[in-house]
Amino acid sequence: MYKTILKNTLFLGLIRLLNPVFSLLLIVAITRILGGEAFGSYAFIIAITAMFGVLGQMGLQSLVIREVSKNKDLTSSYFTSAMLIGVISSTIAIILLNLAKPYFDISPEISKLLSICSFTILPSVLTSIVESIFMAFEKMELIFFEQISTSFAKILLALPLIFLGYGLTAVFIALLMTSFVSLFLSFFLYHKYLNSINFDFNFDTAFYLLKHSLTFLTISIIFILQWRIDVVMLKKLTTLIEVAMYSLAFKLFEALMIFPQVYMKSCFPQMAILNSTNKEDFRLLSSNIIRQVSFYTFAVVSVTFLLAYFPINILYGKDYSQSVTILKILTLGLIPWSFSRAFAHILIASNYQRLDLVANVIATFINILLNFILIPKYGGVGAAFATLSSFSCFFIFEYLFVNQKVFKINLFRNIGSPIAVSAILFSVIYLATVHKGVLYFELLTFLVIVIFSAFNYKVLFRFISNRIQLNSFN
Repeated sequence: MYKTILKNTLFLGLIRLLNPVFSLLLIVAITRILGGEAFGSYAFIIAITAMFGVLGQMGLQSLVIREVSKNKDLTSSYFTSAMLIGVISSTIAIILLNLAKPYFDISPEISKLLSICSFTILPSVLTSIVESIFMAFEKMELIFFEQISTSFAKILLALPLIFLGYGLTAVFIALLMTSFVSLFLSFFLYHKYLNSINFDFNFDTAFYLLKHSLTFLTISIIFILQWRIDVVMLKKLTTLIEVAMYSLAFKLFEALMIFPQVYMKSCFPQMAILNSTNKEDFRLLSSNIIRQVSFYTFAVVSVTFLLAYFPINILYGKDYSQSVTILKILTLGLIPWSFSRAFAHILIASNYQRLDLVANVIATFINILLNFILIPKYGGVGAAFATLSSFSCFFIFEYLFVNQKVFKINLFRNIGSPIAVSAILFSVIYLATVHKGVLYFELLTFLVIVIFSAFNYKVLFRFISNRIQLNSFN
């Protein structure tokens, strides 16, 4: 089982690593060539599209993964039913987004770009459904090939257009074109490696998906609001420059979330199976996940908090120094966020997704409330504090729900060693960065951290694949 998890983690890890790299190239080009306001517009449009895109997804991805993992004989039926639901819901989402544009108080140019971007919802939703089936079959290599090929095509198309001075219109046309490339490629891989594409509609399957997707849809809506509402509120309450400052920091923060996301997604099919077949193994695997995530999280927070200035200055320039403070605050949120996502996967695998929904609703309410209070006075820094607070709230409720409804978890037993190691790491880096004003020390410290991180990944994966046994956490 752990070899499968390792393989899936490696492929999803490469996806989550390379996709942000491609995305970062695009962001740096927009910021450096088109300017901060252009990137603020770009970030706002992407955020709005993502929020409405959740309506198109209908919460189908997690549901399809769970159900197909348990019964692969019904793959064709789930595929057909989910696709039909996805087409209808995506079309509705596109219409609603374009009808809602007047309420965003945006310029005609941004309105035009938002219309172009809205049409990426349909192919993106259908692609995510195919990817969920790949995940259920634990064929992460197919997702890797599809996503990396698409990202590479996106960069090859968009970057030359930016350098030639065609602006954001060309960028969003490139995004639209490559979203359809991704869809066609995912269909091809599904047909070649999993199953023939045929119309196998079953009313009972479709009704089951609709009935149970409502909870997942609500969770997804709340989740995306928690993630994207800050950008929308920054646009409404401040300026596009503030949007850019916050979004640049948040993009780097998203890169830090790669490993927890990948590892938990890789484990989720096994979690769904074990919850149905062996509750004790399910508990042991869940405890294992928490410990592995904690080793990564505390180390990364220690490094990034002290060296946040380095990637901001190198990638975006010293004009965006406010993003350093924002990145430091967001980085602290990685700790509660990572644990809360682990607990959320435990709840969903145990069919307690409604409790996950409750935790999301409470955290999102706190996030929106704090954004209203803090953004007008503190801008992007206030939005970062609101995000940190909502993540902390999310963690508390997820932890309580798992302990009450699923099984007891001794959290401190699993995170003691990671905290101790990270404290030593923090002290060493702090002493090394006392001379951060000298470029030599900046480069030397950054090089040491890269080597240290690579070594830790090697040790971590060896630990997962060769040494962890299911009974090691009894």
